[in-house]
Amino acid sequence: MAELDQQRPTERLCVFRLQGRGFALPVAQAVEVLPAVDYTPIPLAPPLVAGLFNLRGELIPLLRLESLFGLSPRPPGRAEQYLVTRIGENRMALWVDRVVDIAPVEVEALGDLSPVAPYVRGRLEIGGTPTLLLDLDQIVQAAEDQITHALQERLSAPS
Repeated sequence: MAELDQQRPTERLCVFRLQGRGFALPVAQAVEVLPAVDYTPIPLAPPLVAGLFNLRGELIPLLRLESLFGLSPRPPGRAEQYLVTRIGENRMALWVDRVVDIAPVEVEALGDLSPVAPYVRGRLEIGGTPTLLLDLDQIVQAAEDQITHALQERLSAPS
């Protein structure tokens, strides 16, 4: 009797590049990839929040991850793609250079990750490239915290 070849369970990750660096998030959180479109900047918004854009009648917040990872801000209009994501009922887009792959990763390997930064579940190799697996919940929390802080500063500033 031949042994059954058991496959290890995998989770699919959406892999993207930002300023030459590898990042990923679970495919379950990725909704769609769009070519960069015009967006409306939000006055006095923190650096993480680039602005809003219209996606089929819905206003989608556009986030710039550079500020979270100490990368220099990209010039306006240089984004190639927006990666639209979903957390619960909320959608937002990440401003990325390009989405490069949907990669299967063994769930066991994901369980061995340890956080390396507040917004990162861990670091792994995908296709030979060091890749940070993002914690989208923490990124959303950072955006909310930065917006709240900016509003509080604005409201407490003397007129």
